[in-house]
Amino acid sequence: MSRSLSLEEANMYMFNLRIVLMISAFSMIYFSSLTPVYVDIRKNHALIKFKNALIKPINIVTLIFLSLGLIYLIIVKFNYLGLFSLKSDLKFSIFLVLILFLERHHGLHMHIYSTQNKEPWYKFSLFTGVLYLSLLLILKPTSAIDAILILGLSNLILNNWLPVKMSLQSMGYSINEYFKNLYKVNYVLFFLLISLIFWNFYEIYLSIN
Repeated sequence: MSRSLSLEEANMYMFNLRIVLMISAFSMIYFSSLTPVYVDIRKNHALIKFKNALIKPINIVTLIFLSLGLIYLIIVKFNYLGLFSLKSDLKFSIFLVLILFLERHHGLHMHIYSTQNKEPWYKFSLFTGVLYLSLLLILKPTSAIDAILILGLSNLILNNWLPVKMSLQSMGYSINEYFKNLYKVNYVLFFLLISLIFWNFYEIYLSIN
């Protein structure tokens, strides 16, 4: 990447990646602080209590990440009225937030599954890490947007669905039951994120035509 990207693109990539990773880490604090409680409930085989105890922190993590992610995107889009600029391409930032949101979501479920004292995740991480680096070397992206899209592709192949499936199965949650118990506001925030993607592409379309 250091050979393919310009200095400005590399700076944009690393700086904005760090910001969204900080948002992701901050959103996880509430859940992580209660991990010993969840382990204790799981240890006592109280599966229904375990399942009910986890839906609130899952919702809070999602709410914090999407709220802060949208604030970040608004700053990128409008340059905070010219007072503060993150110097990022909006399309890059949108995909960065979307991809790292999916990563935070599957990471959350990795934590849930791990309360059983089972840790298969290093295998997944090794696989996706090798895949990502291999794709970077093979495809040699010429823009930061391409690089973050390759990261998203690498994660989607394995990490963004399998940990969630394994976690829900370990809790006795059906997919329908799980999504029905998510806060409605999280759906609204996710809809706004998707709307930003379409808005951005519509503006690009108008500029071309």
